[in-house]
Amino acid sequence: MESEKISTVEPDYTGSGLGNLVASVARGLGASTPAPPTPLLDPARVAEARVVVFALLDGLGAAALERHPDSWLARHCQGTLTSVFPSTTTSALTTFYTGLAPAAHGLPAWFTWLREAGTVAVPLAHNTRYGHLDLGTAGVLPGPLYTATPWAEQADRPVATCQPGWLQGTPYSRHHATGRHHDLEAPGELPGLVGRLAGEPEPRLLQVYWPAFDALSHQHGCGSEAVRDHFHELDAALAATAAALPEDGLLIATADHGLIDVDDGGLHELSALPELAAMLTVPPCGEGRVPFLYPHAGAVEETRAAVQEALDRAVTAIHTREAILDRGWLGPGPAHPELYPRIGDLVVEMAPGHVLTGDPWRPGIRQRAVHGGLSREEMAIPAIIAGGR
Repeated sequence: MESEKISTVEPDYTGSGLGNLVASVARGLGASTPAPPTPLLDPARVAEARVVVFALLDGLGAAALERHPDSWLARHCQGTLTSVFPSTTTSALTTFYTGLAPAAHGLPAWFTWLREAGTVAVPLAHNTRYGHLDLGTAGVLPGPLYTATPWAEQADRPVATCQPGWLQGTPYSRHHATGRHHDLEAPGELPGLVGRLAGEPEPRLLQVYWPAFDALSHQHGCGSEAVRDHFHELDAALAATAAALPEDGLLIATADHGLIDVDDGGLHELSALPELAAMLTVPPCGEGRVPFLYPHAGAVEETRAAVQEALDRAVTAIHTREAILDRGWLGPGPAHPELYPRIGDLVVEMAPGHVLTGDPWRPGIRQRAVHGGLSREEMAIPAIIAGGR
């Protein structure tokens, strides 16, 4: 293994990435984001639509559509984009709502070290990793944590947000999900909601977030019956949603990331690697597919060697924080003021099908499918576009 090897699938922020699709939608609706629009969607097409539905389907990567080539979703996929890095919900969903790359919005991973609070946090849940305490108990208020402005606040029309009810009242959603909120408890409810919006005379934007495909994939695996059934449920719901649009309506759907299966042999627990664990100031942060490591002062190279020895072929590459930022994997800035400490001194790129879990008090926690890494299964996301003139 070469410790600074460049992976073959890298995030794109110049025209073929998630942020570029967001830019096409935002510009079409009179808002601005730093990224250029994607060639897959002309902002003028968005501007001409009276009702725009922009949906992020968590975990529904391009590989999921390729497993169902005759589906409505696959037939309306106009091309493939890349997720952000890491390919995970915290970083990508925040890009969906703000139009900013992870380097700029400052929420890079599911488990994020907050230097300012001295704790590892789960930013989407606004709680601590251990104990699941509200971050307010650690002195972290939503305002200082969620600093990026949602692009939809600039939109030239009323905005509504649609997501499961349990997400609506979270500090993350209150900041990022703009406009009137609608509960969505099943995908089949979406066509009726869109039909009601289509009956209103004013132009509308509906932002949709649906997390169940990702949750089922984590629990059962990408090829499981439960995931296949839910794919068909989503396929039918999105087809019906497109049919419910007026003639001047437009449906755009994408994902935050895809997933890759991991079997028991690919699960590496920090609790089984005591020498490596002893070198770290906190358990690995980031993602299981791309752990962020914080070695003790002066022990970066020693820790790099220990990772290589302990994990061997389970690791594709071990990157320094500086290398990750220099390569632009977290996208363009200006960099969030807390970005640097929120990325580990070392970022471990696990080989496909391998994860490093770092929860010392809950060993044995495993997921059948995972994401966060740079494999095509994790990084490739669809651009599904239907309707519009």
